[in-house]
Amino acid sequence: MAGISNLRNFKTCGYYKLFVVFWVIYFFRLFHDLLYENISVGPFGSFHIFGYAIGNCLIPFLLIANNGWKLNIELFKKLFFFTLLFSNVLIIIGIYIQFGGLSLSMLSDRVSITEGDGSSELVLNTILISFYGAILLLISLNEFLKRKDYVRYTIPFLLGASNLLIGAARGPLLGALLIVFFLIINNIRILNKKAIFLSYGAAFIFIGFIFSSYSYDLNIESIDRISTLFDSDQSGNNFKNEARPHEWNSSWEQFLNNPFIGDKILNDYDNYYPHNIYLEVLLSTGVLGGFFFFIPFLKSLIFNFRLQDDFLKIVFLVNVIFGITTGSLYLNVGFWVSLALIIHLFDGKNESLSSI
Repeated sequence: MAGISNLRNFKTCGYYKLFVVFWVIYFFRLFHDLLYENISVGPFGSFHIFGYAIGNCLIPFLLIANNGWKLNIELFKKLFFFTLLFSNVLIIIGIYIQFGGLSLSMLSDRVSITEGDGSSELVLNTILISFYGAILLLISLNEFLKRKDYVRYTIPFLLGASNLLIGAARGPLLGALLIVFFLIINNIRILNKKAIFLSYGAAFIFIGFIFSSYSYDLNIESIDRISTLFDSDQSGNNFKNEARPHEWNSSWEQFLNNPFIGDKILNDYDNYYPHNIYLEVLLSTGVLGGFFFFIPFLKSLIFNFRLQDDFLKIVFLVNVIFGITTGSLYLNVGFWVSLALIIHLFDGKNESLSSI
């Protein structure tokens, strides 16, 4: 057992060090672009970006990756769930106050929370509303399947589903669908026939809503945004109303033109980050940084699927999928925190995971 523990410590330490090397390379890119080239990212200045990258992403990653074995995982899960539940309740309260109530008509548009007095300044955007809703929905569903505790988790499940649909952000929607199927398949052995029927029935109903919305214009924004993803404009170009694919194409072309060390932190299409942290790794640091990012990242994914605890799997997978469609390397706090947890949960020291 000691040999296995030492092997795990060596492996996790090695992957952690690779990420540290990536951060060093990434900071060289940030310093060059922000201080030397005077690049700005929308309304964010260099101080904001450095502060967010160091204070919200790098430092938590370093602390958890080095000291994750000291965490009480069961306590962490409880506190995380109740914090998430409280956050979703606050979102609903904020929406209620801003719009003077709640109604089904909110499903026909993307809802965000702004400052009062008619200000358009965002307090919470549609993506984060959907993201918080998606995590709460998925964790509640997991408890449904594992514990069959329908009474305790029905309200959190419905609350999460409501915020997911109200925010109508495509990334969390698609991610939630993928993880729902994963949870059902992963737990199919312990599910009775009724639970399997209800689970797959709900999934097929949702898919039917997508096609119906596309054909009959049901005017449900969250479904419309999925069903119209690949619409073409009059000239035959795909993604007629979508900036994301153009940002991704531009980022990929910039990487191909500067494959070794990357080009810069912004894409040329709209001078913004590409809203895909994996493309952003290549765009900003090239193959050099990509090597130190993707090798430990892919290994972390493998580690994640070996976890027996679906709660932690969900938290990490949601953040991994979330990073495909939105956020930036210096903004995706959840990605770096959940990644640090996964890296260090395999060091053999945490008793709650000693059976892995």
